[in-house]
Amino acid sequence: MSKHFKKPFNPIPWHGSPHDFSSANGVHNRNLGIYATEDTQRYIVGTRLTTWDGRVFKYIYAEKACTSYHGAVTLATHAYAGEALVSSVVVGDTSVLVTQTGFTEDELQGGFICVYGAGSHAMNRLIVGNDATVGTTTMIYIDGPISVAGDTLYHEVFQNPYKRCSGTPQVYSCVVAVPAANIAVSSYGWGQTWGPCVVSPAEDVGTRSVSQDRMVFDTATGLLKANGAADTYRQNAGFILNQGVTTYGPLIMLQLSI
Repeated sequence: MSKHFKKPFNPIPWHGSPHDFSSANGVHNRNLGIYATEDTQRYIVGTRLTTWDGRVFKYIYAEKACTSYHGAVTLATHAYAGEALVSSVVVGDTSVLVTQTGFTEDELQGGFICVYGAGSHAMNRLIVGNDATVGTTTMIYIDGPISVAGDTLYHEVFQNPYKRCSGTPQVYSCVVAVPAANIAVSSYGWGQTWGPCVVSPAEDVGTRSVSQDRMVFDTATGLLKANGAADTYRQNAGFILNQGVTTYGPLIMLQLSI
């Protein structure tokens, strides 16, 4: 179990770019930095990195293979909702016991839990770790103390959105990052969430009915669509930076998460 993160998790500034432990063809330490992918976890999934020019990247895990020029969607779901806590909590507690089964140690790490009661504040906390399920209960450790006590409180648990990324189109899923490199299944890497970025477009991005219409949207396929395009899976991706109507690029100001 983890009452505290066991791997690096602090935001990484540009001068602290991650070391590259990857190797290929007998050549080690190729210094690929954020463009390296590995099957070994180096950071807490969801760790934030910024470059000197303000681009933002998140450390992601590919449950399914992800492509560098497409948006990667999350398969993370709500783990459970509306269940009562097993026991009462007091102000200052940093762990809660829930009646949920089937979790391995730290499976929920980086996810979120909301604890609430009738007429009380909703306490949204990040999950720093969890014990493996014992019987029918699971102990969850949170990043901030309980601030409202109660004998009957309920909870909702949500998985880490960066821990189950996929390059395979999914309905009812959102794009969370654009991988900095192709990431093989069951591997770790970095995905861009903010700043100038090239994402593969659908054909209608360059065919715009309004010359000043620069907004673009992610789709279920991880491609870009123009504003007003008929697509049921649209999610705001940002706006086009380069001038013109051509579909080359486009270079967009990615605006997923800062």
